[in-house]
Amino acid sequence: MRAIYTPELTLKDYLVIDHDCWGRANGVNLQMVETPIAMQPTDAIRAQWKGRKHGVVTQARLAALHNGTVLGFRLEWADASVDERIVDNDQFVDAAAIMLPSVPKAPILLMGQKGAPVNAWYWRADEGVDGRNIVSEGYGTTRTVTPKTVICNQQWRKGTWSVVITRALALKTSEPIAQMKPAEQLPYGVAIWEGGNQERAGIKSFALSIEDLILDAAS
Repeated sequence: MRAIYTPELTLKDYLVIDHDCWGRANGVNLQMVETPIAMQPTDAIRAQWKGRKHGVVTQARLAALHNGTVLGFRLEWADASVDERIVDNDQFVDAAAIMLPSVPKAPILLMGQKGAPVNAWYWRADEGVDGRNIVSEGYGTTRTVTPKTVICNQQWRKGTWSVVITRALALKTSEPIAQMKPAEQLPYGVAIWEGGNQERAGIKSFALSIEDLILDAAS
């Protein structure tokens, strides 16, 4: 998937869900699958979800743009319900993440491994513009770093979520996050959680990229 270089645009432009810039992006259709129950980190989770349907989002569309400093993703998928509030302990919200390797060949499907972390740019429907910059070295090891660096916007309309997730290509930090620059390419993954199905943590829909994310050169 190509992230087109758009130097005339700003972060503010990217965050406009229906900005015409997203019509110029070379989006890709993603086939989402459920994460394997056998890969869940505890016996309790595996027992709770055994034989139970999860990963109910099966298709999504993703596009990307960058301006040499900021990288933005626009993710869209069908969802008949809006789950953006938690009012009881058995309720969960809709969420999504773009997953990038912090180091070459980090296993995105496994959420990284020790010494080879994965960086997730995470959106939750109840957190508004405040996304999370997450680092993981395997299931059950996620932690949020560099607050206020992942910025999002969202819109649910006529049964479809449209979400923009943005972050600077590079950040000044010692945390093991994805650090990028124009003209690079790297693999990526996408995760979507259907809150109405009580999906959370490792229970989700997932897609691994068939082709790399290719950042246009800044020229």
